[in-house]
Amino acid sequence: MDIACTPKSPIRIYEVHKGILKDSDPDLPPVNWDRELPDNREALGLLIRKGEKWLKPQEPIYQLDRSDLDGMICKLAPQIEWAWGHKFSDAFEPEIVAPEHFLARINEYLASVNSMFGYGSLSESPPTVFLCPTYKTLVVPDMFVIKKPELSKSDSVTFYKELDSLPLSEFGVIDVPWDRAFLEEVIAEDLSLSLFRQARSEWGEGFVEALKAVGPEAESSISRIGIVSAQIAKEKLCAKNPQWRFYVGVDALTSIWGNRYTMRYYAGLDALSQTMTLMRASMVDYVSVMNNAVSVEFCTDHPSYSKKKEAFGKA
Repeated sequence: MDIACTPKSPIRIYEVHKGILKDSDPDLPPVNWDRELPDNREALGLLIRKGEKWLKPQEPIYQLDRSDLDGMICKLAPQIEWAWGHKFSDAFEPEIVAPEHFLARINEYLASVNSMFGYGSLSESPPTVFLCPTYKTLVVPDMFVIKKPELSKSDSVTFYKELDSLPLSEFGVIDVPWDRAFLEEVIAEDLSLSLFRQARSEWGEGFVEALKAVGPEAESSISRIGIVSAQIAKEKLCAKNPQWRFYVGVDALTSIWGNRYTMRYYAGLDALSQTMTLMRASMVDYVSVMNNAVSVEFCTDHPSYSKKKEAFGKA
């Protein structure tokens, strides 16, 4: 199905991301703002600056508690609904754990979910926080767990791009106070992902049912749509939350620009979201980009195929 719209070129997309990054931090490393496309060395400098901000948070949360996390979620949920043009039908249950128990708790959930799929591996390198759609749970360590790479590898741009996929054995691990702006941006992303899964009937028991039905290739595409849509939502919310701008801009460089397939999905979903709500756009299962159109496909094996296609087609 081809949707008439005009996707932005990579140059225009980078103009948006430069606009988010510029003046977002008083100690930004050198960036050539006239450059038309991202530069690996400049991106590395921004990643290093991100690490510096983690180690010296501007507004530290020394030990996250449930009341603080609940307050953050209550503040952000209406903003996420506005960005997506859709309301939550359910909520996740936040779970705060000590840093030393974070990875083990994630793997408890993964072991259970993997048994439902009949395949899957455990985590060796935990994400910043962990959303489990099957159990409607968000696991958050009460302090931020930072993975510090070996200094001997710190001059490698490729190494920094691959940090999230490396096992903990490649790192020294420390826990530090959360930076409030960074944690808000992270929680906003996971609120977006939970809303995405709810609207697609991939929440609770529906998560395993839907993704087993569509298979690994479609599962990977759907996951990419969720990640890209959550990034677009965060970018829309930067005007309301200027304290996020640095983190959102760096996320764009790492999660969008670091993978050409993700960039194509970003261009397509961004163009669709100019003509319809972000939620409608994210009902699709595959995205490809042409000069004056975005081509979308729906996986017929998805249990909510008809429901999603109808939601996408609503005026």
